[in-house]
Amino acid sequence: MSIIVHGGTIDATKIAVPRSQGGWSLEALARYIPPTLVAKPVNIVQEIYGIYLAHNAIRALMHEAALRVDIDPRTLSFINAVRVIRDAIPLLRAARRNQLPKLYHGLLAQIGRGTLPPRDGRINPRVVKIKMSNYKKKGPEHLSPPQPCIPFDIDVFILK
Repeated sequence: MSIIVHGGTIDATKIAVPRSQGGWSLEALARYIPPTLVAKPVNIVQEIYGIYLAHNAIRALMHEAALRVDIDPRTLSFINAVRVIRDAIPLLRAARRNQLPKLYHGLLAQIGRGTLPPRDGRINPRVVKIKMSNYKKKGPEHLSPPQPCIPFDIDVFILK
């Protein structure tokens, strides 16, 4: 895959980590590139690396926060962590050097409080029609999945 720019093309496989190694997909990275960016190959590569580094830095803070409160890091909200960090940047910049450790611990505590609600089980089972993978083959029991028995307005509530 190549990205076409004014000065030529960029081989996208050289700048993105393969998804198999836990990297971002190119489509996810492309969403975050500002449209006003001057479309020179060097600028695009720099922007993608910057986004990738910021993502990993936030994930590292989330991991450290999860270790401090003894929970699974996957249960923390990435969006909450981004908001907490964004709101804390002016405080951290204005703080004196001796205040930084205390603010950092508070930042981690606030990130650690941003847990996600527990996920329900799968509605649709992982099965396939044709057996060419490790999943179970689709059978007659999958033709009529269970239907909800509770009225919608009672079962679903909207968070504000």
